[in-house]
Amino acid sequence: MSAQQYLFLFTIGPVQSFIAQARKTRDLYAGSAILGDIIDEAVEKAGKKNIIIPNPDLQAKPNRFLAKIISDDPQKFANEVEEAARTKWRAIALRSFTSAGVCQAPETNGFDEVQKHRIDCTKLGQIKPTETKTQIEDFLEIYWVMLKLDHEDDYQEKYDEIQKLLGAVKNTRNFKQINELAARKCALDGERNALFYRSTAKNVKPTFIQDGAQVITKEEHFLNPGEGLSAVSLVKRFYKTEKSFPSTAKISLSQPLAIIEQYPVDQKVLDAFKCIFDKKAFDEQLFYEDNLTENYFIKHGYDLFILEKAKVEHEKVKAIFKKHNQKFQKYYALITFDGDDMGKVWSGEFLMDKAHLEIFQKSLAKRLGVFANKAEEIVNTSKGITVYAGGDDFLGFVNLNALFKVMSELREEYDKIVSAPIEEKYGESKLTFSAGVAIAHYKEPLGVVLKCARQAEREAKEIDENKAAFSLMVLKGSGQKVSIRYKWYQSGVGGQIIDKMNAVVKRLLDEDDGYSNTFIKNIDRSFRPLLDSYGIYYAKEAMGIELRRLLANSSRKKEREARKTDVEIFFQDINRLYRNAAKMDNFFSCLHICDFIKRELKDVQSN
Repeated sequence: MSAQQYLFLFTIGPVQSFIAQARKTRDLYAGSAILGDIIDEAVEKAGKKNIIIPNPDLQAKPNRFLAKIISDDPQKFANEVEEAARTKWRAIALRSFTSAGVCQAPETNGFDEVQKHRIDCTKLGQIKPTETKTQIEDFLEIYWVMLKLDHEDDYQEKYDEIQKLLGAVKNTRNFKQINELAARKCALDGERNALFYRSTAKNVKPTFIQDGAQVITKEEHFLNPGEGLSAVSLVKRFYKTEKSFPSTAKISLSQPLAIIEQYPVDQKVLDAFKCIFDKKAFDEQLFYEDNLTENYFIKHGYDLFILEKAKVEHEKVKAIFKKHNQKFQKYYALITFDGDDMGKVWSGEFLMDKAHLEIFQKSLAKRLGVFANKAEEIVNTSKGITVYAGGDDFLGFVNLNALFKVMSELREEYDKIVSAPIEEKYGESKLTFSAGVAIAHYKEPLGVVLKCARQAEREAKEIDENKAAFSLMVLKGSGQKVSIRYKWYQSGVGGQIIDKMNAVVKRLLDEDDGYSNTFIKNIDRSFRPLLDSYGIYYAKEAMGIELRRLLANSSRKKEREARKTDVEIFFQDINRLYRNAAKMDNFFSCLHICDFIKRELKDVQSN
């Protein structure tokens, strides 16, 4: 067969479920990173020079890629790429098993790829219990489509066709029936049997664990006492154990801890407290006094004999926090965003000249790659951590102090790096993204927080057909949820809505010249009963008059003229939140969320 040119679309999964199945932040990070490593291997095998989407140099790649290849045996080419991905997954699994002490690393030096593959398969088959190999081999879902390109003018038509074909393949997906004993399920995925476990605090096997399950004694702090994991989840938990990933408690406390570490003498007090515990196993949850209890120590496997000493040393930690006017902040934010209408954008639906689709796709992929690096830089230098930055989608943690700053910078940099250059060159004007944010207590189950952030993102995209919005949801410790939804930019005027929210929080935090929160309670109490059945209030002039009066009463400025001038400035910020809220309830909730964030940030220095 003579060599022909083909479009090759390749994808791996599962994605959302695999990433979302997490109890620790390292589970979340590992789920994303593992899929990234696998797709990297597939890209290398397919040839970076052949890749159209995404940018092949992007550090965190999506779970799919599109390539244009030349081959005389397309079936063989695709099979080799698929096998490269599966081989990489096995290698990752064996590395994690080695870190967990389940097996010894296979010796593969001096062997070619085929021999390494056989060695890895043999090693997996030797791990006990025997179901381990089946769980690993059945995990990865790979789909690909190859479509012949007859001539260059075919590109746009073939691109649309290959997308539809992949959808058809996924809709008729093959699956293997799970054939496992009736036994305890994995604590992470809840689907597969738990094959590996850590003994309970009383050093006994967890109930209902299947026969032959293997106990983990190495790096015990990676599993809680009594926790049982499937083979797939064990790979996630022990993925690159040498790489640390901050807990939700550390993210929540990152601002005050960063301030204290600037003072070496005071930092030594915190280090002394950490030394009471196994340093490698230390979790910033131990900085919270309400966790220094027998129940917490038993649940997380800490020795009870150090409890009293920990309580004594913690008094010194509290004194250091008080010295620097810091509080033990307990809430953090999880941010997720996704490009709007990216399927239509990649297909060239909004392009003025669709004949340039391939060039446009490569250019957009490159710009998104630049933005991904910038997004990671923004978050990681603002007291947060990136889980995944793929260009047109993102997932990361930030502390509350940096939340508004990060959201504003991400939106501005997307316009600067992606939207403006692409629009100028190609006339493409539909490049926006919508974000979902979940603010949660550090003890809130991570799976719940991620689910809420994804829900917020979906709600943001439903604001109208143009999208370009954000939704923010607060999960309070009481169980109450409060959410808002806004377009990024104000109608009729420049600037971001998120900047106006930031202004409100700063005014509430200012103990000298700012405002008390009484205006929020009173405006809600006065006008909520007047809303119609659709949540709308039509007498906007009356609202403005009353809001100015309440702001004047809440102002902390003593000089009359200065207070009058400042009230009008502050009123304009709040009025923009009001005018851009589709419903009054959205506006009231926005003010309450600002007040909530203010309470959590009080006594925490702002950047």
